[in-house]
Amino acid sequence: MLFNRADPLFRLSLSYIIPATLITAAFFIFVFGKGLRAQRLPVKAGAETLIGKTATTLTPIDAHGGRIFIEGEYWNAVSDTPIKQGEIAKIAAVEGLTLKVKAKGV
Repeated sequence: MLFNRADPLFRLSLSYIIPATLITAAFFIFVFGKGLRAQRLPVKAGAETLIGKTATTLTPIDAHGGRIFIEGEYWNAVSDTPIKQGEIAKIAAVEGLTLKVKAKGV
């Protein structure tokens, strides 16, 4: 398709086609494999990584709300049991932009 096959000077040798095809296929298989492996890695950023971490409360936290500062960000927080200002709280869940926290001992 690419060359006039009648002229022997413009023939493409199989000794070039086969290695080039194998190298290209190996490259794409390698890249595809690395992409799949990256998809299986645990989450390293985002709200999901906050679960289980502890932080000091900025304001008192109860069922109506409060504030907490963790990883350089201010978050709204709620708790089923009241937590005083300055106490350590453990993050139990993330719902939108609100953290559900518990007192560290609970």
